[in-house]
Amino acid sequence: MKTVNELRDEETEQFLSSLGKWSECFGLIGRGYPNSLYKVYVRATQTSPWWCFDLGAAPATVDPIEYQANLPVERRAAAAWVPLHYLVNFTHHPDKFPLAKLMARAEVLCDM
Repeated sequence: MKTVNELRDEETEQFLSSLGKWSECFGLIGRGYPNSLYKVYVRATQTSPWWCFDLGAAPATVDPIEYQANLPVERRAAAAWVPLHYLVNFTHHPDKFPLAKLMARAEVLCDM
């Protein structure tokens, strides 16, 4: 029998393989680190649900764009709303393994 983590890893891999070059990404940029993403929300198509990648990977519980739009201006995070293959222009913290897997997928799609 598989553990919850093994099931989540399989689900994440399946989601990553469904992403295409033009999948939609909304990345939050770290303060003081203009090219470094600390959290990325991604969805395969405009009508599919968002997934959140940071220290873990899971379906998102909020619409990130709507959430950021509803915050007071002084609390909004710097963000990049781009197609998946544009993520190769950003960096990320090396300890965020799920985010690294997403960035690797972006690199593969960029070469296509």
